[in-house]
Amino acid sequence: MTSRPKLFTRDATGLVRNASLFDAFLFGLSCSIPFAANFYLYPFYIYILPGADWTIASLIALALAVPIYIVYAGLGSMMPRAGGDYVFQSRAVHPIWALISSIGWTVFLVIPFFSVLLLLSSVSLGFVPLFTVGGAVTGNSALASASTWLSSSVGTFTFTALAIIITALVSIAGIRWMARAFRYAFLPITLITGITLIYLFFSTSTTSFQNDFNHYMAILNGTSNSYNTVLSATAKAGFTTPAFSWANTLLLATVITVTFLMWAAWSSPVLGEIRGGGNLKNLLVTFGTAGAFQTFFLLIPELYGFQHSVGTNFMNAVSYAAYTPGVVSLPFAPSVAIFSLMMTTSPLIMVLASVGYIMVGWAQLQTAFFNGSRYFLAGSIDGLLPAWLTAPQKRFGSAFYCIMAMFVLLMSYAFVLDFYPSLSTYIAIAVWSSPGIFFGTSLAAILMPWRKRQIYSSSPIAKYRGLLPICGIIGFVTTGFVLIGYLVIPQLLVGLSSLGAAVVIGVGVIGTVWYIVFQRYKLRKGQDISLAYREIPPE
Repeated sequence: MTSRPKLFTRDATGLVRNASLFDAFLFGLSCSIPFAANFYLYPFYIYILPGADWTIASLIALALAVPIYIVYAGLGSMMPRAGGDYVFQSRAVHPIWALISSIGWTVFLVIPFFSVLLLLSSVSLGFVPLFTVGGAVTGNSALASASTWLSSSVGTFTFTALAIIITALVSIAGIRWMARAFRYAFLPITLITGITLIYLFFSTSTTSFQNDFNHYMAILNGTSNSYNTVLSATAKAGFTTPAFSWANTLLLATVITVTFLMWAAWSSPVLGEIRGGGNLKNLLVTFGTAGAFQTFFLLIPELYGFQHSVGTNFMNAVSYAAYTPGVVSLPFAPSVAIFSLMMTTSPLIMVLASVGYIMVGWAQLQTAFFNGSRYFLAGSIDGLLPAWLTAPQKRFGSAFYCIMAMFVLLMSYAFVLDFYPSLSTYIAIAVWSSPGIFFGTSLAAILMPWRKRQIYSSSPIAKYRGLLPICGIIGFVTTGFVLIGYLVIPQLLVGLSSLGAAVVIGVGVIGTVWYIVFQRYKLRKGQDISLAYREIPPE
């Protein structure tokens, strides 16, 4: 009688379900990037998508994201294991695609680029506006000096490196400590900043903001009547406030969907550590609540309130001036963050309005750090990556070596981005690659009922006949449209250079070669790793 061949490098991951569905909600919320208006939407997308209505776009975006939440709830309840997307894609599509999408593009391109860029944004949207406007209010030159130092390469790298070290320590301590950090730091600070911004925006009239802006510009730039100067200078340059555009609103909706709201489901890589991670309805509520919270508490009130306070004409004029050299000179980079601080003279309110941006940079890094290590872990359990990656740190139940791999990766990227900031190339690679994870998982949802019929038929979502593949098709079309749009639609072009395209394609080639070579290497040692992909991985 022959024994059954060993399918996985370990019989168990060594991880413990020490987090709840509420924690999964917080992890997903952090990945959807709270206060998203500051992260890329303003002034950039206001400039390239003139006439887009933020409120309508946000509502459409949430509707487009719902099928993705169903996909992740369906696949997650089917296989609530560490690795999420990697597990889904490797079973339903192919291990090569899972290696390229989940580990190649996401771990090596999207996670490090966006994590470091969001930390840099925490500096530029949190610390720098606070020190700039706070220094103007208090007359404290030390704050202005701190702002200048933080804007330097040494300052940003110091902050980024410190954040990565803290993130690594929390990750080594295990998901229980990560959950505590999110409950007792991320959540209250997000609520405090969200409420403070809503208060500032809806308590400040356009006339009042005009006076506030003129006051701070007089201090920072020595100019008077600056609000009207911006309007007249942009008008002289040929700018007119754009009329409403359905086309640009729909394009903005797709951007909000794939850049922010879809990521509310990206707690899936840690489902192997979530209690109740196998419950379909609870997962759908978890992902959907994170997306709805982002939409109705953070996105719409912040964007609508900002437009209400600064004025539609001025809001559009500043975005035009920001990307049209020589029109008007501002002593700062325009953002929702710095304009919100100009609506008050209270240092306390300034701090409350700023700490959320700083916290979001760390929280997104923490979740991405953890998720990336779980992709490594899942690949190692399947035998596709070196076995030593799976050895858990027994005291805390964490994937220690996977975490160290993420630490080295992120610290390397932080050094490169801070001291060799060719941001256009980096951003183009990360932005184009980021929808790939949802594209692949949507494809997995389409194929799962046919490729893994037995696993699918015993899953909770199987009783809703056709729902998983239908939602997969919607997600596949949405993400596919954006991936193509980033290359061919003028308003969405990410500027992927030949070097950037070579990097993206090169990662795909390396992933393919790695799988073929590693599979043959394992076969020579008597292990067929392809057999592992017929089964659900161990817990």
